[in-house]
Amino acid sequence: MQGRGQLLRCPANALEDNVTIYHTIMGKRTEKKRVEMNVRSGQWHTLRVDFHGSHFSVTFDGKKALEWEDETFKDAAKWECDQGGQRDAVR
Repeated sequence: MQGRGQLLRCPANALEDNVTIYHTIMGKRTEKKRVEMNVRSGQWHTLRVDFHGSHFSVTFDGKKALEWEDETFKDAAKWECDQGGQRDAVR
């Protein structure tokens, strides 16, 4: 998700077996939260992010992974989903 020089990423990492929230503002990336999850390489997984105002929750393969509150993105008009180089934009 992004807006005006700000980016929020929530990747599932098979090399480190975790799901992490990164917040980038004006090019500076900061890790906000990380949770250990069984992210197996070579398998399909479902990563879902639900937004409600400034609150969002992340589920990985149907299990709650993370919840986060961030006022930075509450008025964002656009977000992007990057799936292995393919981007989907929603307004």
